[in-house]
Amino acid sequence: MLYARLKPLAQNILHLITYLVFFVPFVFVLVPESFGFFIRSYVSGERGYSVWAPPAWPVKLALFVGMTLLALQGISEMLRCVNGIIASATGAEDTKGGDAA
Repeated sequence: MLYARLKPLAQNILHLITYLVFFVPFVFVLVPESFGFFIRSYVSGERGYSVWAPPAWPVKLALFVGMTLLALQGISEMLRCVNGIIASATGAEDTKGGDAA
């Protein structure tokens, strides 16, 4: 409710701060860790604990790919916030990157 009352400049700044405080540390930890998780599984030939014994590395690779895509989406969102901040500072009409209400 309070967020909706903020000006677009304040909304974009708030978004950028929350991305930098919460999202960036999360991604900087999990992307390298998921890659190491995958590599250890692939090199050791880890298998599932069942009669079928499927290789475990494809699932761990999917985790790494998903985390990498999440990081790219976060970068895109942060750039959109920066663009909105610049647009608000210069007095441009469209400050949210989409429909300006």
